[in-house]
Amino acid sequence: MSRELVPEMHDMLKLTKYKHDFSDFPTDRFKGLIPKTETWEGVIGHHLKEGFPAFPTTPSTFLLKIADSLASSFSRNKLKKSAKGVEEDYAEEDPADKHTVNTLWCSKEGEDKRLEKESPQIRALLEFYNSDPGAEEFFAKYDNILRTRAEDAHKGMNVTSLFTHCRLTGKFYRILQKNFAVEPKEIGTTIDAVGRILGDKTYSQWQLSIANCRFRFHQKPVRAKDLNIFLQLEETVGKIRCDFADNVLFSTPEELIFIYAKEEDLDRVLKMAADNGLWLELRVARRLLGQLSPDVSRLDKIGQNFYGVTDEQIEPPICEICQMRQGTKEWKEGEGPIEYLCPTCYDIRDKRAPLTKLRYWIDEGGEGLSLLWVKIKLDYDLLNRVLNKFYVDYLKGLGLSTTEATTRFSIISEFQEGYDAFLRDFSKRINNGFGGENVQRVLGDFYCIKAESTKDILEVLKIYKELLEGHFSKFLTLSIDSPLTLSIVLSPSKFPFFQCWRVIEDSEPDIHIALVGHGEITIKNKNLRELLLASETRYRKTALHKLAEVSRLSEALARLRFEDKSRDEDSQTYRQLRERLLPLGMGFRDILTFARILED
Repeated sequence: MSRELVPEMHDMLKLTKYKHDFSDFPTDRFKGLIPKTETWEGVIGHHLKEGFPAFPTTPSTFLLKIADSLASSFSRNKLKKSAKGVEEDYAEEDPADKHTVNTLWCSKEGEDKRLEKESPQIRALLEFYNSDPGAEEFFAKYDNILRTRAEDAHKGMNVTSLFTHCRLTGKFYRILQKNFAVEPKEIGTTIDAVGRILGDKTYSQWQLSIANCRFRFHQKPVRAKDLNIFLQLEETVGKIRCDFADNVLFSTPEELIFIYAKEEDLDRVLKMAADNGLWLELRVARRLLGQLSPDVSRLDKIGQNFYGVTDEQIEPPICEICQMRQGTKEWKEGEGPIEYLCPTCYDIRDKRAPLTKLRYWIDEGGEGLSLLWVKIKLDYDLLNRVLNKFYVDYLKGLGLSTTEATTRFSIISEFQEGYDAFLRDFSKRINNGFGGENVQRVLGDFYCIKAESTKDILEVLKIYKELLEGHFSKFLTLSIDSPLTLSIVLSPSKFPFFQCWRVIEDSEPDIHIALVGHGEITIKNKNLRELLLASETRYRKTALHKLAEVSRLSEALARLRFEDKSRDEDSQTYRQLRERLLPLGMGFRDILTFARILED
């Protein structure tokens, strides 16, 4: 028996150099190989346009048509030439077709790996479809083409891969199939009839909700065991992504973009968070399918925090970690005092977890041990705005403008692929650079490093810059705030972690470096290269040391010494610092902190 339609496989001819509308495909030559499966019906019947061999006439192809549109990079026929203000329909083949993906955030185009016409690979492709495979078999076999072939090859539209589009189409198809029904007789038997019902469903009747879920915790972790809350966070987000694989359209270790039709699905997410000691910053909107957008800055319900079930009246003792519930359980270690914890915080602390290195560094480390907390953050709202800017810049570079210059779900999903690869590479580089024994992974974007020197900060910055150049080079040119930010906090091992975490959470600049008790540095991504070049300059060590020592007594006196224009060797060092760092927007306090980093 033929399996149900596999929506991920709907764009078969885009794997080849044949036209997508079958107009040049030699059907007669391959007549004996034309599949008779539900998936093949989707391949030929998911378009609603003259010239294609079929149009949606069944519930499955009708839903596939909608899913295909939701997963597209652009609403079709929205681009126009800017020259002379003359509109031009881009529905037909364009002589300037771009079949490889132009990645908006790093301007990389790959090799055209599509299958040649008339080649034995075309026969193999049809034989593969004839075997009625599943989606994962499809992705495994044609991964190299899917990732390099643009979903839409027309001029100005080649910004997302066929891989991303097919994955996303599958997600939307299953969401629609699970929540909406349409009868065959309702669809109609002509293109015009199908078009009318399609418009009714997408712009008048069918709705989905989009929720932006940011996971937070009440706890103020002090002991290493209290950092188990991060493991709790990772397990919770991971379980949601697993249980709702189709509904989660974007995610970071602390945030989800969640699509759903029934409130019970969101309720399950909220309950999973609350059961694990987490609360949510929640933004939700309900939209018609034709108005669904990944831009959560325009959601209806802003700032609707969900804290889960709390005690109506909290009797003493109050939980000493979260301070949200009664401390009904006692925690005691050795000769230490008794701590009163709520059941959730008790279970988190009691959990056996793999943060063994971190526990030793915090609980057993010597007074001279320093820790480097390194956190990458992604601002989803800002990401949408920046990707939109990159898209508009790309179109302008092609001599095009647009009537709909907005990012869609496919561009966000394409970015997700790149972001996940960036985090994987960051993890490898940090572990290789500092040695696995000196690195404790806390989250996929959060690490603790056993610091040998303040100059370890510069090593992290070098890794970050090189990975930005490889994955998100355009983030290094932004004059506006970057959606991707880096926080680095250097602290003594005995310093309360929750205070380091507060610094990390409150940091806003592209790059924020804090030396606990010794100052901060804030710079833009675009100035990172110059900062690292400045760190490689040979400075007079005694001059840096004197400046640091004087500042500990009086910052005003240190400033006078720094601005001294005499010609002694110390003043020459300070002049070098001024010349290299003041143009980067760094003030005296930033430069003073920079000198302390180099002093070690």
